[in-house]
Amino acid sequence: MAYGNEVILGFSLNQYCKLIGKKIPSINEFENDQYINDTSVLEKLLPQVSISNLLQAQENALIKAGICKGGKWGDRYFNAKTPKGIREFAPLSLEIIGDTDEIGDEYPDDFVVGISISGRYFPTYLDWKDEHGTIETIGINDIGKLVSIIKDEIVKVIPMFKDSQLFIKMRHY
Repeated sequence: MAYGNEVILGFSLNQYCKLIGKKIPSINEFENDQYINDTSVLEKLLPQVSISNLLQAQENALIKAGICKGGKWGDRYFNAKTPKGIREFAPLSLEIIGDTDEIGDEYPDDFVVGISISGRYFPTYLDWKDEHGTIETIGINDIGKLVSIIKDEIVKVIPMFKDSQLFIKMRHY
């Protein structure tokens, strides 16, 4: 199976639970719940977020960053013409990211609550130059402005993200 690193704007699970005033589910609750329910105990910690507002924030950021001048949402992707050609951007989504099995993440310390702003197979935002997503090489100084733009747009939808930080997280696809 494939592995890759993604850049995520968000919070450590520990930090997030402190921010929202909730107890971190125990390892037993986490492990048992993974296999029993459609909605995990962790997903219940996430705020209700308007998907359409989050998609609009992504589109606004792509335009403000000069990546595209606009585009159109299809059934699954935002299709836009960029300086590097046509791109199908995968939508942003708020997730709890961690994998004790495939990656070997320690629960809860290695888990992140956030929004991936780079991805695999399809670009999301930072990885727009490659039609298949994935950041192979990017200068840290180069992403500062891009991160600032998308963070400002996300904060309009999820205000608590004003205190978010960047994570680089390995994922199993």
